[in-house]
Amino acid sequence: MNLTPQQRHMFGQEMNNELEKITMSWSKELKEWHPIAIRALDFASIENLNIPASHYERLTETEACGINMNIISVLVNNIERRKPSEMRYNAFEWKEIISLNLFIAKSWEALVEPVRKKVLKRIELMEKIPPLNVIAKA
Repeated sequence: MNLTPQQRHMFGQEMNNELEKITMSWSKELKEWHPIAIRALDFASIENLNIPASHYERLTETEACGINMNIISVLVNNIERRKPSEMRYNAFEWKEIISLNLFIAKSWEALVEPVRKKVLKRIELMEKIPPLNVIAKA
């Protein structure tokens, strides 16, 4: 389905709302990755993170059962924007960090895929329903 700009905007909002409800459970990898992701925040601006300033304080939040999917998305992307030198890692250490970040990103993507399909289906169904003003005239 090719989305119009309005549909893309609605899709983004719906995905954000749905991902806000999902937590990625703590795993060995997530526990290892999280302190690195938090440290990477030391090198990012709000503009660089591409989030509203009001959402910045949430980036360090965790839950007993895991981390919110929207937070993980921002943290994964932030690590990808970092350089090993700014975080004081050598190339070999950075290779391991990037591998771990990719693992978390793939785990995130696996959880997101069914949500993405559900949201797209919802938008598709909404397109097939005539607007209320058309129904009222009939």
